Amino acid sequence: TVTQPAGLAANQYLVVGTGTANAMTQSLEIVVERSLLNPFRGPVLGDQAVRIDGSVVTRSWDSTRGTYFTTWSETQAGLRTNSTNDGAIRLDGSAVIGGDLEVGRGGDVSRGIRINGSVALRGERRVATEAIVLETKTPPANCRSLGREDRNGDVVLDESTMTVAGGTYCVTRRLELKGTSTLQFTGPATVFAAGLKTSGSATVLAADSKPTNLAVNVTGTQRVDLNGTTIFYGTIHAKSALIKTDGSTIIYGALAGQGIEIRGSAELRYDRALRNTQGSNTYSTTIRFWQQL
Repeated sequence: TVTQPAGLAANQYLVVGTGTANAMTQSLEIVVERSLLNPFRGPVLGDQAVRIDGSVVTRSWDSTRGTYFTTWSETQAGLRTNSTNDGAIRLDGSAVIGGDLEVGRGGDVSRGIRINGSVALRGERRVATEAIVLETKTPPANCRSLGREDRNGDVVLDESTMTVAGGTYCVTRRLELKGTSTLQFTGPATVFAAGLKTSGSATVLAADSKPTNLAVNVTGTQRVDLNGTTIFYGTIHAKSALIKTDGSTIIYGALAGQGIEIRGSAELRYDRALRNTQGSNTYSTTIRFWQQL
């Protein structure tokens, strides 16, 4: 039997089962906890913290129904963290947040959320009912090199353009775009890199300008930097790294990292189609307690 008795968290369940082996019958009582596996259910997931400073704007749109400019709204574009620490979400400046602010399960919004300045919040302050797991991303064996690597193992585009077919690609160390460089994919693609950095007016374009067509998985611990007037279409997943933007960066897609820090006049344009990708209805299950009855 599976029940949710009083005293358990919203994402915890009590499972009681009985089995027989070698003529011996035994019953077990187990408390299991489930967590969502899709980190892109909003524009930002900072596992440990989210910091916003400046005139940042978050909105959402739907790439299955049209362009950003024809489908955008100030809904479903909130900020989320798994942390329950004081100030886990902190907003300074004049940001406009098109959705809810959500702290980790068991947290307290009065302590976990700090707002200073003239922030406009279009949603509510909430406590999550379940955690979202940031999985470890491991490159597959058939991963192809994204491009020519320098002796440090970096792929660097400096005032250049690279057009790449769809597929799965790897960079040994860091993928870096400088100046007016453009990296464009012509089909659905996944990129694994130990680090990621952009500067100037760099552009990263998913196929058909749809964020669901590009996933960049940062496997290292080095900070991800998106600077200047960078335009990025896709998702960035950085389980063990801080993701930081500074300047007038525009993200069409979503960010999920160990921590998120957004500064300047960045815009986060969340594609609602991402809610149906990345294991949207899949959960991980963890045993929190068990005993024999």
